[in-house]
Amino acid sequence: MNAKKTCSMALILTALSAAGMPAACAQNASINVTGSLVNPTCTVSGAYQEDFGEVYIDKVSSSTLSARLINLTLTNCSNTTVTATATFSGTLDAGTVIFTNMGSATGVGVRAYRNSGAGQTVSNGHQWTKNVDATSHSVTFPTVFTLVRKYVASNNPRYVAMTSGTVLAVISVSYSYS
Repeated sequence: MNAKKTCSMALILTALSAAGMPAACAQNASINVTGSLVNPTCTVSGAYQEDFGEVYIDKVSSSTLSARLINLTLTNCSNTTVTATATFSGTLDAGTVIFTNMGSATGVGVRAYRNSGAGQTVSNGHQWTKNVDATSHSVTFPTVFTLVRKYVASNNPRYVAMTSGTVLAVISVSYSYS
């Protein structure tokens, strides 16, 4: 039945059943409800900066120098946030896991490790997932940063002599939640 015939029949039936009341034709309409569901976030505990101060060149070894612990902490996670993942990024020296020094000193870089007993190296693209504490609604990624001498052996084709100057490595961390 087409719409014109349906409306005409409705008018006739309305006129017969409710004499004297005005008749109306109705049309259908669609309602679209849209939106996005996203995981709630946590609060990042601010920007971090570690200053090693003045370090004598002869104290920088091929292993590590006075490791510095930085607790990357997320707080105020929602009750539904179960895990958080930290993803590290930054420029690495070619063929290494050492973050590039962008300061004026040469032959030195910054290395990062998980402070979880195993000392797993944290480098560009590294992802670290931890459970959010259900009571405190927080999670901490304890990360150790050290200054390291690059390419210790002078016969290494990448060897660069250490020179005095500033050290600056920029390491970004992005967080995701589930």
